[in-house]
Amino acid sequence: VQDSSSVGQLQSHIDRCRKLIEQGRLDDAKSEYNSVKGLFAQASLDEASKSLMYNLIRELYNDIHLALLA
Repeated sequence: VQDSSSVGQLQSHIDRCRKLIEQGRLDDAKSEYNSVKGLFAQASLDEASKSLMYNLIRELYNDIHLALLA
Protein backbone atom coordinates (compact mmCIF):
# COMPACT_ATOMS: atom_id res chain seq x y z
CA VAL A 1 0.00 0.00 0.00
CA GLN A 2 1.41 3.32 -1.07
CA ASP A 3 1.24 6.34 1.19
CA SER A 4 0.73 9.23 -1.24
CA SER A 5 1.54 11.76 1.47
CA SER A 6 4.98 10.12 1.79
CA VAL A 7 5.59 10.50 -1.94
CA GLY A 8 4.48 14.15 -1.83
CA GLN A 9 6.63 14.88 1.20
CA LEU A 10 9.67 13.22 -0.36
CA GLN A 11 9.13 15.08 -3.64
CA SER A 12 8.86 18.39 -1.78
CA HIS A 13 12.16 17.78 0.03
CA ILE A 14 13.83 16.61 -3.19
CA ASP A 15 12.70 19.79 -4.97
CA ARG A 16 13.98 21.92 -2.08
CA CYS A 17 17.32 20.13 -2.18
CA ARG A 18 17.64 20.69 -5.94
CA LYS A 19 17.01 24.42 -5.46
CA LEU A 20 19.68 24.59 -2.77
CA ILE A 21 22.15 22.90 -5.12
CA GLU A 22 21.29 25.38 -7.89
CA GLN A 23 21.87 28.24 -5.45
CA GLY A 24 25.26 26.83 -4.47
CA ARG A 25 24.12 26.29 -0.87
CA LEU A 26 25.77 22.90 -0.66
CA ASP A 27 25.93 22.59 3.14
CA ASP A 28 22.19 23.24 3.28
CA ALA A 29 21.67 20.83 0.37
CA LYS A 30 23.58 18.10 2.23
CA SER A 31 21.42 18.65 5.30
CA GLU A 32 18.25 18.49 3.20
CA TYR A 33 19.56 15.35 1.47
CA ASN A 34 19.97 13.70 4.87
CA SER A 35 16.37 14.62 5.69
CA VAL A 36 15.26 13.05 2.40
CA LYS A 37 17.13 9.84 3.22
CA GLY A 38 15.48 9.68 6.64
CA LEU A 39 12.02 10.22 5.20
CA PHE A 40 12.65 7.60 2.53
CA ALA A 41 13.72 5.05 5.14
CA GLN A 42 10.47 5.59 7.07
CA ALA A 43 8.09 5.85 4.10
CA SER A 44 5.54 3.19 3.22
CA LEU A 45 5.91 2.94 -0.55
CA ASP A 46 4.98 0.38 -3.16
CA GLU A 47 7.88 -1.10 -5.11
CA ALA A 48 7.46 1.19 -8.14
CA SER A 49 7.41 4.33 -6.01
CA LYS A 50 10.28 3.09 -3.89
CA SER A 51 12.39 2.48 -6.98
CA LEU A 52 11.54 5.89 -8.45
CA MET A 53 12.27 7.74 -5.20
CA TYR A 54 15.50 5.79 -4.71
CA ASN A 55 16.71 6.87 -8.14
CA LEU A 56 15.77 10.51 -7.52
CA ILE A 57 17.61 10.45 -4.20
CA ARG A 58 20.65 8.88 -5.86
CA GLU A 59 20.62 11.69 -8.45
CA LEU A 60 20.60 14.24 -5.63
CA TYR A 61 23.64 12.57 -4.10
CA ASN A 62 25.44 12.73 -7.43
CA ASP A 63 24.41 16.35 -8.04
CA ILE A 64 25.69 17.44 -4.63
CA HIS A 65 29.02 15.70 -5.11
CA LEU A 66 29.47 17.04 -8.63
CA ALA A 67 28.77 20.56 -7.34
CA LEU A 68 31.35 20.07 -4.60
CA LEU A 69 33.94 19.19 -7.24
CA ALA A 70 33.16 22.26 -9.37
